[in-house]
Amino acid sequence: MATTHQQRSSYALLSKQEILGYVTVHHPENGCLMIDEVAVDKKCQGQKLSGILIRFGETLARQSDCRMVRLYAISTKVELYKKFGYHVLSEKSIRLEDEEYILMERALLHRLPEPPPLPPDC
Repeated sequence: MATTHQQRSSYALLSKQEILGYVTVHHPENGCLMIDEVAVDKKCQGQKLSGILIRFGETLARQSDCRMVRLYAISTKVELYKKFGYHVLSEKSIRLEDEEYILMERALLHRLPEPPPLPPDC
């Protein structure tokens, strides 16, 4: 998959032409990609598909040379995101209807540059 230059993009996870889940990202600003939504079909929950979608968002961030990924986690999902290496950025939450959202982020590791070749006599 290739990224686009649009502000927001959604990517579907398909199996046999059936949508199992999707991730929506807000393309980078200041070296940070925002994951706006991660959703998995109820009949597919518990199959670790949310992890696949989150990692895909992180891959998009690396392709865009981002150093950070942020997202607003539903308060009941904070522990899930912590397992993926995210930490709470702010204790201040946002309430939308019946759900509370907490800002989290994760620093991304990038491939290290190749070390210089060893001298021939080594």
